[in-house]
Amino acid sequence: MMINKRDDLSSQATNLEEIEANGFAAELLMPRTLMMEAIRRQLSFGHSSREEFVTAIAKEFDVSVDAMGFRLMNLGVFSN
Repeated sequence: MMINKRDDLSSQATNLEEIEANGFAAELLMPRTLMMEAIRRQLSFGHSSREEFVTAIAKEFDVSVDAMGFRLMNLGVFSN
């Protein structure tokens, strides 16, 4: 068994294993199909800001606002 501990390099998104682990975690915690349903539902509420929109979806999935922001960018909802 191999255990990789987080270090300064792991947060730079250059390590392939870290990138794959993050993608797996994102799909596990925020599945694409459920995300698309939540996005449609939240869009219908007419949030006053992007931050309010992201926060509302993050609460639905019980994840951090930062994690949800990255997920929405990776799904193509927001651009970088």
